[in-house]
Amino acid sequence: MGSVRGEPSDRIQVAVRSDASALRWYALGRVISRVILRLFFRMTITSGERIPSSGPLVVVANHESLLDAFVVAAVLKDRYVTFLSAPWLYSVPVVGWVLRSIGALPAYTEGSDVSTPREAIRVLEKGGTVVVFPEGGISRNQLYGGAVFFAGKAGAPLIPLRITGTKKALPLGRWWPSLYTRIEVTVGEPIPASQLCPPGTPTKVAVAQGRELLTELLAHE
Repeated sequence: MGSVRGEPSDRIQVAVRSDASALRWYALGRVISRVILRLFFRMTITSGERIPSSGPLVVVANHESLLDAFVVAAVLKDRYVTFLSAPWLYSVPVVGWVLRSIGALPAYTEGSDVSTPREAIRVLEKGGTVVVFPEGGISRNQLYGGAVFFAGKAGAPLIPLRITGTKKALPLGRWWPSLYTRIEVTVGEPIPASQLCPPGTPTKVAVAQGRELLTELLAHE
């Protein structure tokens, strides 16, 4: 986990939304995102069949642009997704409202908060999907191990998404994308929780080893 631009002094109250209104808005936004990404960014998805159709799932993806969340939502077209988002985004007009409406969880620095991990694990135990950008921000040089921790605690598989093209389409600092820039998504093989966190392995050791695996899976080509 982790955040960009520091963290606010007041903790953001987390709440998992599951009401019909939130589901409808999320579904509509996902369809619109998918259409726009297909038409204007020629988005292609490789090995999309690897995404399980049901059951708990932790999804990790590299993070190079504000477009990445829309890409992930479009790729996971059959799932309602709970995102972990940087706390500062909740104070941005409209964006903060959207994040709260869809039940996104604020991602604080590892070890500094227990409510978000608890809610994320709860989502997974109910068969939901949690999306983590383990870099903790856009184009950062380290990965956090929160996704591995969630998968291990909830017994959920983890699946990596490698996204390319979004940095060119909408680099950090710009608010209007370069249309017709190709975006490509490669879906990795699902990793069972038992492989990420083998029985008897201390949690800290499993998370550290899992973080190294994620670094390799999401590395730039």
